[in-house]
Amino acid sequence: MIPVGTYMADGRSRSLNAARLVNHYPEFPVPDSRSPVVLRSTPGLSTFSTIGSGPIRGIHVMASVPFTVSGTDLYSISSAGAGTLRGAAGTITGTGFVSMASNQNGELVIVNASGIGWRWNGATLARLSVLDADFTDDATNVTFLDQYVLYGKRGTGRVYASDLNNASSWSALSFATAEAQDDNVIWVYGFAGNLWVFGDSTVEVWYNAGTSPFPFARLPGAVFEVGGIANTVADVQDVIYWLASNGSVYRAAGLVPERISTNEIDHRIKDWTDRYAFAYQQEGHSFYVLGGAQGAVCYDASTALWHERNSFALGRWRANSHGTAYGKDLVGDYNIGRIYDMALSNHADGAQPLQRRIVSPPLENAGRLVTFSELQIHFEHGKGLTSGQGSDPQVILDWSDDGGHNWSNEHWGAIGKIGEYRRRAIWRRLGSARYRSFRLTYSDPTPYTVYGADLS
Repeated sequence: MIPVGTYMADGRSRSLNAARLVNHYPEFPVPDSRSPVVLRSTPGLSTFSTIGSGPIRGIHVMASVPFTVSGTDLYSISSAGAGTLRGAAGTITGTGFVSMASNQNGELVIVNASGIGWRWNGATLARLSVLDADFTDDATNVTFLDQYVLYGKRGTGRVYASDLNNASSWSALSFATAEAQDDNVIWVYGFAGNLWVFGDSTVEVWYNAGTSPFPFARLPGAVFEVGGIANTVADVQDVIYWLASNGSVYRAAGLVPERISTNEIDHRIKDWTDRYAFAYQQEGHSFYVLGGAQGAVCYDASTALWHERNSFALGRWRANSHGTAYGKDLVGDYNIGRIYDMALSNHADGAQPLQRRIVSPPLENAGRLVTFSELQIHFEHGKGLTSGQGSDPQVILDWSDDGGHNWSNEHWGAIGKIGEYRRRAIWRRLGSARYRSFRLTYSDPTPYTVYGADLS
């Protein structure tokens, strides 16, 4: 019943395998546990800050304080969730994601999707090309490394660096060109003491060579014959992740790239728009989230397995950016001016229920007709609330006998009021089919864990 090692319904052939994990992730508990694998609910989202008109276009933490661009305004956010407008309203023009980087001098640089840059220095928010004409408002994005702010110049292979610890001062001569291939820079990213330069068809890794006027140079042999996609690079726990120009997801620990996406993942994401990525760590799991206007998929490095994140009412996941501050994982809303606390103790999706879904792999017996007499699902029972929705938690079971194209009527089952630890969730007389996928859907605001299933 538990679709470990499988992932999705929407590969090239849904009839081949309709399995899905939506807002769940597998976890392998300690040996001799009740089950060799459990399915945990992903963290919910509770409102931490309502800020500006939205959407949230990016989050960056500078000196332990989160900054965000909501709509066209820059804000800092206090530990109580209060937003303070920084600079004049309407300064950060354009739409879409912004890139942000900060240096040790308390300067925050913001670049919008058109390549225009601004600098906040704690007192004023000013356009970088006005502060220094050598910043030419055609940046791919910004990153920080070794006291330099760096950006790639659109339509070229060039990477530029600010003056040392001074994001307001740039030199037209402080650049180098990626030369492994004649491709354009797509994204630059400071990681593990090196500068990663992502191009259309290659990735180069540069180090600080101490040269002048541009301090960085390419590491000999550190060239990967696979490019990158803008706004999909993230790192967590000394591993860097990115969506490559060939449509697959890669990671690298050190200088060895490894494809981690499956063929089904590649098929699912190939036509996504408005792509974004972030990575975070929670209770021993390191997650890389790759999302877009059509949904979000998430890789768990601790199990090397994928699952989906989704806000079902929206047809995509509402979270689109991330920053860690005040002991919280903060994520921004793609549509409105809201920052959420993404925590395992939260069991809602903003103002909506957090709906979880599991679809099993197809069950069959060499094409013979199979009678399904009884299905028992093992949950963590007895976790109901004292009152209101969730006081008598219910799960919905239905099934498909045609590869996930059509589904049966809903069959509801109780999984235990508070303290009902010995409750059993059993469905009987489930009919016959030549092959079948079962589906569970749960949306009550309580902890939710699935240990396994018995089918006869």
